[in-house]
Amino acid sequence: MFLQDRWIQHSHQLKKQVRLRIKQIRKSVSHHLQYHINPQGQTFPLVKTSMKRINY
Repeated sequence: MFLQDRWIQHSHQLKKQVRLRIKQIRKSVSHHLQYHINPQGQTFPLVKTSMKRINY
């Protein structure tokens, strides 16, 4: 039981880290796309759908 609890805690922390990382990547990617490709932000839906695959 103890091991299981520790594993759950650990995986939870990992997920948190991954989420944070994804947030950072999302920010930089969306900023990059908006800034370089499309000032109107029409490339945004493309980013969202590709990011959903990584999402936890």
